[in-house]
Amino acid sequence: METYSENKSEETLNLITYIQAEPAHLSDANALMPAIESTRQRDLKPDQILADSLYGSDENVICAEEKGVKLIAPVMPGSTAKNKLHLSDFALSGTDAVLFCPLGKSPVSRKISKKANIVGFSLQGCLDCPSRDQCPAETGKKYNSLRYTDKDLRLAKRRQKERTSGFTQEYALRSGVEATMSEYDRLTGVKRLRVRGLKKVQFSAVLKGIGINLFRAARVRKAQVRPHRWSSPVSVRIISSEGLSQSLAAFKFAVKQHAFRWFSTLNAVIHFGSPKKLYWQSLTLK
Repeated sequence: METYSENKSEETLNLITYIQAEPAHLSDANALMPAIESTRQRDLKPDQILADSLYGSDENVICAEEKGVKLIAPVMPGSTAKNKLHLSDFALSGTDAVLFCPLGKSPVSRKISKKANIVGFSLQGCLDCPSRDQCPAETGKKYNSLRYTDKDLRLAKRRQKERTSGFTQEYALRSGVEATMSEYDRLTGVKRLRVRGLKKVQFSAVLKGIGINLFRAARVRKAQVRPHRWSSPVSVRIISSEGLSQSLAAFKFAVKQHAFRWFSTLNAVIHFGSPKKLYWQSLTLK
């Protein structure tokens, strides 16, 4: 998990806030709630999360909302049959009622129960419908009945929102995480670790994530203190030395504020041998 911003200037700092290594047999769909809880405990809880469809289950959306987080993710495409109409193709009102079908036919009956909601369409009105074979409404004695649960309704409304330009523009920001994964592997070699065991892999992955954050913090700080070309004339040597010293100061500040705290926390969780344990406990930055 990492932060993001619509502002893509050199002075914008986006940081990795959560890393978790998991066994291959576990589903990533169950990893979102622990991530939100972890960031909440460290006062880093986001207001909004952009995630891929695997994390966008109805249960995750509801749980995230209960924790004060807005989850934006497409609905899994595998939940709808091909060449068939879906509830999202029907017109829905703000009060979660079906107004009319894709061809403009309004329902003539409504029934709400604990298990499902049922709307009925006229048998006569549906006779000449060219999409009857694709319609999810089932033919009965009195009506063509469309049955759906509250969950089906929530997913349908999300699918309708996905078709809007506003969702496309908002969700486009998620593509930045692919560049992060590339940077994560390119700079640290995280896909080729020389350790075995889940605890050691987790420890290594987190340390490499800290390294990415330090690189980013140093780049942003360097951009913030970089002299403008139209400023008062100074020698090139002075500009270079000042920029270098200020970048080193920013790097040292980032290490003080973040790295040492992360090292101490990880050392408390993962018990290494005596030499390494003493090394992490004796680490001081002046």
